[in-house]
Amino acid sequence: GDFSDFCINGHVAPKFFLLGAQKSATTNFAFRLGDVGANIAWAQPGPEEPSFFWKEPHIFNQENYRGLTKDQWLAYYPKCNASQNMIAVDATPAYLASYEAPERILSWYGHEVSEKIEFLILLRDPLERMHSSFHHQKNQPSSPWASMSFAQYVDRVLANYESHGCLTGNVFLEDDNYHCSHSDASNDPLYLSMYAANLWPWFRFFRPTQFVVAPFRQYVTPKAPRLMEYEAKRVGVRIKPGSHMSAIPKSSKSAGLIRAYPGLEEELAMIETAKVEKLQAVIERYAGAHLLAELLGQRMKQGLVLFGFEGDPSNTS
Repeated sequence: GDFSDFCINGHVAPKFFLLGAQKSATTNFAFRLGDVGANIAWAQPGPEEPSFFWKEPHIFNQENYRGLTKDQWLAYYPKCNASQNMIAVDATPAYLASYEAPERILSWYGHEVSEKIEFLILLRDPLERMHSSFHHQKNQPSSPWASMSFAQYVDRVLANYESHGCLTGNVFLEDDNYHCSHSDASNDPLYLSMYAANLWPWFRFFRPTQFVVAPFRQYVTPKAPRLMEYEAKRVGVRIKPGSHMSAIPKSSKSAGLIRAYPGLEEELAMIETAKVEKLQAVIERYAGAHLLAELLGQRMKQGLVLFGFEGDPSNTS
């Protein structure tokens, strides 16, 4: 789409959404995009707002758009100026697992403009991502898992799943008639890895041609094909001459948060084998490779790009 398509009420609305998944190098990608792009516009948070809102303003995953009007949302972004041809970006990784986000985006952009939005989704091995996410969230203020070990979290996940069919370690309810709701799970380490459930609502409201799905390793592996280059070209980002296109090295401050916590293998070794197998079965059922191949393969025939994949989309093996 032409740049002017995204000029809404005099401001440049985001054309490019990096939807997630959380803990899949999305922060790294956003920083790198900011480094290499000459015409990128990020949100400008107000003085009272969290500084990370530049990258992830959390508008569409919040009830009632975080209490903002449409014009207040747009005021985060620069005024339209045809000579600059700016591309605004929203890299809120919580959007992917937000059941309501796709419909909210559609409602504020309208049908015509929303068909021209570009979405990128980075996916990591679901169990690795869940483990990383658990430790990330355990350290957040008022985290429900602050005093819990990973093994205890897994216990809670299995109990919730077995008693209520809930894909979350979030709530432990004794009520036998309880039915899970999406809002119970939206920030939950397990639910954030339930990629099939996360992707469905997006595919309901947007066309397959609007999506690039990339395995996280396609970005972070040093010799991987250039996802950044591909996305920049696709979205209309002008690359500054001499830019580094690969992932920011982990040692760098802008690579994203690095926390010291035990490795996944080490933590799984402390959990009974039967429980680990149950957990793996739940993940396989809702985010397994076969399920994703089916979900994405169907849409690849209609124009979705699975970055780095060169095989036949109808072969789900």
